[in-house]
Amino acid sequence: MVEDFRVEYESSGFVKLLRAAEHFHSLEAEVDYWNSNNRLLAPTRQNVSDPSELEIFIPDTPKIPTLRWSNRFGDGVHNLRSSLDVLAYEMCHLDGKTPENPKGVYFPIVEQEAKWLERTRHLGSIPQTLLDRIKQVQPWHVADPKRHVLTLINGLDNLNKHRSTADLFTLPAGLSPEKLRAWPEGKAAEDAWATPWMNVKYMGPVGSAAEPALWDIDAWPVVHFEGRMALLGHLQPWLYQETMRIFKYITSGEWPLPNNTVSEPSWIELPSSFEGQANG
Repeated sequence: MVEDFRVEYESSGFVKLLRAAEHFHSLEAEVDYWNSNNRLLAPTRQNVSDPSELEIFIPDTPKIPTLRWSNRFGDGVHNLRSSLDVLAYEMCHLDGKTPENPKGVYFPIVEQEAKWLERTRHLGSIPQTLLDRIKQVQPWHVADPKRHVLTLINGLDNLNKHRSTADLFTLPAGLSPEKLRAWPEGKAAEDAWATPWMNVKYMGPVGSAAEPALWDIDAWPVVHFEGRMALLGHLQPWLYQETMRIFKYITSGEWPLPNNTVSEPSWIELPSSFEGQANG
């Protein structure tokens, strides 16, 4: 038997969801603007143990605003998580009902089915049909619950709240050979090798005579979570899309039809050379 109810109102949860989209869009624009207006010349040299490999180092200036970008990303993720919490709170108050502990209401994200009842006792005033929909979107329904979008949002939000920011670092991008610049005459190289960034394979001399060079590149933000990483520019629209789909399914009972679907970003395992950046 399906419960028959219909309540129309302006949802604060939906407003928070749209606010997440604003944060993400603004951050992507900020990253593009920074790269367009800052020339990043990364000190680069051949690896003495492997001539086909270049060692790239982070330049002292201009300083990449990684911490600012991480905070901006965390604000967007928090709005995604909050939109679901507010939705759960609103549903607990439908038809004049009141939950036993209003301050303890939150949207459950459960990785193990056995813990479902324990984690949803605070949602007793939600109509059963809506609670069943919440149940259907839980991470335990996929092969690897730890890689479910809700697990990801919850984990990133917890990092943002308890560690001040999510794990975000930058990678050098635009590594084309024609952007290698000869080392400036008279420029000391001793201090250039302080902060390792990335090693890449490259068949050819560095600069004009296989000597240190400067590489004109961009900085691309990367998000790290649970030992894997994805480009920020690919991750943000997917997180928003999937949260929106879950939100609309719970409120309507139907999954929204695909429309310009954003694919899940390509995740790669975090190389050991980036562990310091990701956890720093």
